[in-house]
Amino acid sequence: MDEHRVRFEVTQYLARYNHMNLYDVVLSEQQEGERTSYQVALTRRDEEWQRRRKYQGFVLLVAHHQLRHSAAELAHLYRDKDAIEKDFRTIKSELELRPVYHRTDPKVRAHVALCMLALLLERGLEVKLEAAGKKMTAGACLQTLCGCHLNLYEKHALLDYHYGATRITAEQRTVLKALGLSDLADNRYVYEHIQPR
Repeated sequence: MDEHRVRFEVTQYLARYNHMNLYDVVLSEQQEGERTSYQVALTRRDEEWQRRRKYQGFVLLVAHHQLRHSAAELAHLYRDKDAIEKDFRTIKSELELRPVYHRTDPKVRAHVALCMLALLLERGLEVKLEAAGKKMTAGACLQTLCGCHLNLYEKHALLDYHYGATRITAEQRTVLKALGLSDLADNRYVYEHIQPR
């Protein structure tokens, strides 16, 4: 790994536990023959550490006595509510649920349903990528794949039409493989299974 990749991995790890502003990251390069490696040193920021300690404490979760979940499962379910709140925040901001300019109830309901389907698609992409071991957000996935297109080719003399996929990059190929959609980049598969109307 190069220095930028190592730094990225370390900052991703710290961000996962909300420790980005708690440590300073120092990388030192070490040569071992022809091999270059990096040693990571984390220096704690004492002022930030003390500020956070003021807010340390505990949370008491009380559940219904008939629930058959373990304490760990209940804590996990409680923390999952944060993901749901973030999803609604995403719907309202990134997916632009508001403002809604429709005047009839069916149109408003259809707009909200489409936003929910978009969110479902986004979550489905992230679940599929994570299951394949590809750490990537849905937004990054769509950004990577935005150059993939289905092109319509025509032969003027015979008026014969067929579809073909654009040539994809190695990164796009790995994302499509993680999603189980590699066939969509194969022109033979596209030619045989997608017919123009």
